[in-house]
Parts: sequence; C-alpha cells; structure tokens
Amino acid sequence: MGEMSADECAGVADFASYGEPLGGVSGDPTAPSGPIVDLRRLDDLDELFAGRDDLASLIEEFATDSALCVHELRSLLDAGDVEGAALACHTLTGSAAIVGADRPAAHARRMQKRLAEASAEVADAGLDELEDALAEAVRVLRVAVGPDGARREPRR
Repeated sequence: MGEMSADECAGVADFASYGEPLGGVSGDPTAPSGPIVDLRRLDDLDELFAGRDDLASLIEEFATDSALCVHELRSLLDAGDVEGAALACHTLTGSAAIVGADRPAAHARRMQKRLAEASAEVADAGLDELEDALAEAVRVLRVAVGPDGARREPRR
C-alpha cells in the first residue's frame, strides 16, 4: 500500500474510518450517521482485486453510475413515480454498500423507506443530502484508492 500526502490524509481522516461512527448529518437526529466510507470494505475489495487497477476502475464506475442513478431518481421523483424511485434508491443502497460508502447507502435506504411510507414529495426532501453524501464518498474513495488501484493508507 502506498502512503497518502498530508493533505490527502487530512481529507480522508475526517470522513472515513475503520467502522467507528463519526457523528450525524445536518442536525437531523434521524439522519444517517457514521463514516462516509468504511475503509474495511476497501480493504476487502483490495484483497479481492490484489492491488490491480480494477479497484480504481470500480471506484470510477461507482462514481459514474451513482451520478446517473441520482439523476434518474430526481426525474422519477419529479414524475411522481414512487415505485421507480424506490427501485433507484434500492440500487443506490446496494452499489454504495459494495464500495463501503456507508453514509450514502444509509441515505438511500432512508429515502426508500420514506417512499414506502408516503410519497415522492416526502422522499424528495433527502435527495440533496444523498447527492452530497455520494459526492463526498466518491472524493474520499478516490483519495483512498490511487489512480493505479493501489490502496493508500493515511500516515500514522
């Protein structure tokens, strides 16, 4: 594993952990809390990919696919398609969980639950937070996994 620069390390340390919760989001006591990214999941993926650049490709695929899924989710919510929006939330939950993006996965799961209980308008309230959490997770993932696919560790 390579080492991160001091700036990269500071960026990851604030938003990623090895499973220790780091606090809530946006003052909402029911909002998802914990790390943006759980680095244990990246360690598992790194072991699976054996340090190949496939891990970097997976992160980039997640970045692209999640952005497209959020765009589709926004369109579905605007159209009032509760069932389609719930499916998009389910897809986001799974793909985020695979790469260790725990907080975005929790946001998507929360939106899916809101859709099951109410309407598109209620679920739409969390879309911006979901989008922000996904963007932050992608940033952290890109720092934690170098462009060559090698997992990088913060210097201790």
